[in-house]
Amino acid sequence: MKQRLALHLLIPFAHGLSPDCRNTFASLDLPHLNRLMQALTPGVSDTGSADSLSPPHERALALEYGLMSRGAPAPDGQLPWGAWHAARAGVSASVSAPVSTPATKEAWAVITPVHWAVQTNHITMLDPEALQLGEGESRALLAAMLPYFSEDGIHLVYNTPTRWLASGEVFRGLATASVDRVVGRNVDDWLPKTPAAKPLRRLQQEMQMLLYTHPLSDTRAARGQVAVNSFWVSGTGALRANPAAHPAPVPAPHPALDIVPGIVMIQSLRSAALREDWPAWAAAWQQLDANECAACLAQVQRGDAASITLCGERGFQRFDNLDNGVAKSALRRGFQKLMNKFSNRPSNTLLSML
Repeated sequence: MKQRLALHLLIPFAHGLSPDCRNTFASLDLPHLNRLMQALTPGVSDTGSADSLSPPHERALALEYGLMSRGAPAPDGQLPWGAWHAARAGVSASVSAPVSTPATKEAWAVITPVHWAVQTNHITMLDPEALQLGEGESRALLAAMLPYFSEDGIHLVYNTPTRWLASGEVFRGLATASVDRVVGRNVDDWLPKTPAAKPLRRLQQEMQMLLYTHPLSDTRAARGQVAVNSFWVSGTGALRANPAAHPAPVPAPHPALDIVPGIVMIQSLRSAALREDWPAWAAAWQQLDANECAACLAQVQRGDAASITLCGERGFQRFDNLDNGVAKSALRRGFQKLMNKFSNRPSNTLLSML
């Protein structure tokens, strides 16, 4: 018999602020999610702005991995995901960091190869996942771009097709926007505009010219695919602690969610939400409710440890059953009383706050 382990579902893009999204969600029937809201105890929450550089799901994940704490939150746009991925991959800087700089103190960033689409009066960024970039293509592009980064003291290494890692002092203290904030929106609104970011903006201009003439652009066009014509910088900064012992988010398997340890990052709502395709988002929510939420509810009903964190555009709310003591039970009853005052479906009221 398999041992059941703690399960934590972290659900980005659970709700949005647009009227179309809100109307769509109000019409959804999500019985397993609503029963979870009634059974679990409210825990850590976070409220911010819809135009923050670091979206709620990244802040929630950073808390779990120790990249920040409730008492010492990271500055907006400075969650050091590049350094975290570098630590997990076992890579270190070889160009930019002073010899005396410990590996865990190097400043890193995530570099994402992207396509910038020119609109009538602005430029938008396509979802990098929609590029369907293969490893060979990604490595070829990195090799072409690497000398230009090196000239600016930036060490660039391959991690995944849509995630390269870069180290350099330019990333220390630099606030950058998450890719999930920028997709489908005006790129210029999210570019860092501080004097420290000038080398990166120049590099972006140079790479646009380089990539325009790169043979891979013609190859992709012949296949009906858009070209990679720029890059995005995010996840900047240095680690304050070594998170290598923490597990990475894992894809949600089916149907045995109740034996998955740690955090399961749910990505099924992301693509439709970024496209603002609310019918597709609603269908994804219904599948999520029938599968992952149902499995989480079964975990709770067995008395096993389970948590769920719901993330909107402004904030997140975590619920769990890790401690059902008197104080938390009272808190849960008070929270449910508030939820039921406005709706007989707790998720409707809760998610509208996020």
